Amino acid sequence: MSVISKKGISYEEWVEKRKKGLGGSDASVVLGLNRWKSRMALFLEKTGQIEPPSAGERAYWGTVLEDIVAQEFVRRSGKKIRRRNFIFQDGEYPFLIANIDREIVGENAGLECKTTAEYNADDWKGDLVPDIYFCQCQHYCRVMGWDGIYIAVLIGLKDFKWKYIPRDDEFIAAMVDREVDFWVNHVEKNIPPEWDGSDVSDELLKKLYPEAKKPSVQLPDDINSVISDYLKLDGQIKELEQLRDSYRQQLQATLGDAERGETSQYCIVWSNVVTNRLDTKAFKSSHPDLYEQFSKPSAYRRFSVKRIEREE
Repeated sequence: MSVISKKGISYEEWVEKRKKGLGGSDASVVLGLNRWKSRMALFLEKTGQIEPPSAGERAYWGTVLEDIVAQEFVRRSGKKIRRRNFIFQDGEYPFLIANIDREIVGENAGLECKTTAEYNADDWKGDLVPDIYFCQCQHYCRVMGWDGIYIAVLIGLKDFKWKYIPRDDEFIAAMVDREVDFWVNHVEKNIPPEWDGSDVSDELLKKLYPEAKKPSVQLPDDINSVISDYLKLDGQIKELEQLRDSYRQQLQATLGDAERGETSQYCIVWSNVVTNRLDTKAFKSSHPDLYEQFSKPSAYRRFSVKRIEREE
């Protein structure tokens, strides 16, 4: 294991150093377990094609409260901790890096400090730890050679918990295989990973290509198989949706004018819902000036695929 000192470097310099490797927070992204970032976004960041998102207010307060969480862990656990102001690199794969919060004195273990909102409390019940943090902790165990790691969290600024996560060598082996593959076969070779179909990838595409700037482009023929598969799946989805809707209609007809129905195994609810919606057509007719004042254009890109029929 080798180390890079963080002493005297700015946040921007630290971000640049993180681009040269995979850190603990990247592990869940590589494994496809992160709902806020896709493998494609991580690839584009590591290859310098897009900039990582800047640290916002949430990240700022997380950093500010980190020391408070650490000191509360010391008070409640009775353990001693120390800072390590370095970026650590894995001995076998130097691109696997660790930017740890604290080490436990007298134990082969570390401490990771977190803050989270109250609505995430269920993610921390009992022995539970969110997937992204479990991956991060196992990544640190690998790079640091730890037997385990303590994780302390302040939930909603009023509920404090700490837990011990033991090293899981089987998980680490599988994770490192994926990390090495991602770095060696994608980042180093500048070969993008496949799109994963996630909502976060949709958001990435909207940011990368917010509007069409060219009227047309000639696509490579090898994309024909992707288009064919897309159309085939699209047709299957429509058939399945129609079948599902026919089942729904059968259940609704069976329920009739009752709001609720039960069998020995299931409960069906077809409830009355009342919503108030603005009649924009009537509002525009009655108050055209106000309608114009508060109207805002909404721009987006509509996607469609169709077969080109060519004359022989």
